[in-house]
Amino acid sequence: MISSAAVNPVLEAEPGLAAVDRMIVSTGRLVAHGLGACPPIANTFAILCGAEAKDALNAFRMLLWQLRDHGWRRMRIPPPGFDGPSHDERAVLGLIAAAQAQDQELLDARLRWLIRRDGRRCAETAATVVGMALAMNGNFVLIRHQPSG
Repeated sequence: MISSAAVNPVLEAEPGLAAVDRMIVSTGRLVAHGLGACPPIANTFAILCGAEAKDALNAFRMLLWQLRDHGWRRMRIPPPGFDGPSHDERAVLGLIAAAQAQDQELLDARLRWLIRRDGRRCAETAATVVGMALAMNGNFVLIRHQPSG
């Protein structure tokens, strides 16, 4: 596990979220708002994902692009610095957690809820790459209940 100081460049304040969850939320916000190429993100992924950092970061970007381009609706991603994760951000965390847990039934259900058929395979692969890179370095995302809307 990492300390909260290690993710300070992209840290969001949210009680109850682990450092890895905050990193995913914060990075997603930066990517969604066109700021995803900043060095602190690459550094944070290097800390969390080790040698797999570059692949994990590229997969995370791909996951967000698939959700943007093939999602059932436009995702609501607050700007960086906004307190607490949105329902959509919690859904992304749940998707990564299901991939990380290798729970295919849950992963399929979450994918069906978030994304149209034409983007699911790529989104599944991307979520799995992110989840496995984190897990191989001892960082785990918690399974979350699916948001209701």
